[in-house]
Amino acid sequence: MGRKWTRRHVLGLAGGIALLVALLYWGGPLWRFFTDQERIRAWIAGFGPLAPLAAITFVALKVLAAPIPGQIVGTVNGYLFGTLWGTVYSIIGMTIGTVIALAIGRYAGRPVVARIIGEARLNKWDRIARKRGMVFFFLVYLLPFTPDDIISYIAGMTPLSLWRILVLGVLARIPGMLVGNWFGSTLPRFTLWQWVLIGLYIGLWIFVIVRYYTKMEAATLRFMAWAEAQWASLMRAAANQPSQEQ
Repeated sequence: MGRKWTRRHVLGLAGGIALLVALLYWGGPLWRFFTDQERIRAWIAGFGPLAPLAAITFVALKVLAAPIPGQIVGTVNGYLFGTLWGTVYSIIGMTIGTVIALAIGRYAGRPVVARIIGEARLNKWDRIARKRGMVFFFLVYLLPFTPDDIISYIAGMTPLSLWRILVLGVLARIPGMLVGNWFGSTLPRFTLWQWVLIGLYIGLWIFVIVRYYTKMEAATLRFMAWAEAQWASLMRAAANQPSQEQ
C-alpha cells in the first residue's frame, strides 16, 4: 500500500520543484554574483554604516531568538566583511544579545523566559543548570551540543554575577566566531571539488546530529560534570596549599 500524501508533502514537493526551476534559471547569474567577493563587498559598502549595523543586529537577534548556529552567522559575516571586521561585528552583536538575554532572565523572570524559549526547554535546562557555577556556564558557551543561546536566559535567573557570566560567555564563543569568520572570508577561493567535499561533510554532519544528537548531548553533559569536578578539586588543592606549607 502506497504512502498517503498529505498537504504538507504536496507543498514540500511543489516547493522543491520551484526551487529547482529557480536554480536552473537563475543559478548561473547568482553563482557568478555570490562568488565575486569584491563585488559583494562593494555592494555592501554602498549601504554605508547601515551594513555593519545590520550585521550586528542580526547576530544579536540570533542570540535572542533565532535557532541558527553561530558558526553560520560568523561565516556570513566573514564572507561579507573579512575575517577581522566580520569577527568584530559578530562579537559586538553576540555581546549585545547576551546582555539582553541575561537582563530578561534576571529582571523579567521565569514566565517571560518560558514564553520566549518554551516551557519544556526551560524546565529541562533549568533543572540541569540549577546550583551550578561559573565553570558550567563557561562550558555551555564553549562546547557543541549545548544550548549556548537559551542558557543566557537561564543564567540570568541564577544568583550568579551577570557581568562574570557575560565575560565568560563572550570569551568562550570568540574562538568559534573567529574560525567561522575566517572560513567565510576564504570561501571565494574554493574550487568546485572543495565545495562538493564541504557539501558532503555538512550533509554527513547534519545526519549525525539528527540521528545521534541526544547521545551527543548526554556525552557532553557527562564531560562537563567531569570537568567541573576536576576544577573544583584543583581549587580545593590550591586553597589548602598555603596551610600545608605553614
